[in-house]
Amino acid sequence: MTISYYNGNEYKNRSELSQLEGFLLASAVSSGIMSPLVYIGQAFEKQAIKEHANNHLYKDTFEKISNMSEFKDKGVTVVPAQFKSFAFPDEANGRNAFFNAKTKEVVINTDKMCIVGTHEFGHAWNHLHS
Repeated sequence: MTISYYNGNEYKNRSELSQLEGFLLASAVSSGIMSPLVYIGQAFEKQAIKEHANNHLYKDTFEKISNMSEFKDKGVTVVPAQFKSFAFPDEANGRNAFFNAKTKEVVINTDKMCIVGTHEFGHAWNHLHS
């Protein structure tokens, strides 16, 4: 096993067989977790509608988090999904949001999903510190 360092973090390189086993296990677990989401999707949508109605309460907190120097210094940016609506229709319509670790972008409809955006900043934080 070799050890490499990147951005202040230590990584232990695995064998190709170990990587394949991990990928297959993660795929199996993901499919088991994702299949029930069809049944709970309606409950999530109802909750999201409630949050949209109170978005103004969360927007200030979301903007404070997005302006934290920790994220700015590491290059994390917020990309309003309205400008990427063709590629990300769910995000543009306020039904979803995501953090793209490769581009360090939080893609979100800031008019509708600010509370979800704080969750996405959690993913950004994990990415920067793991």
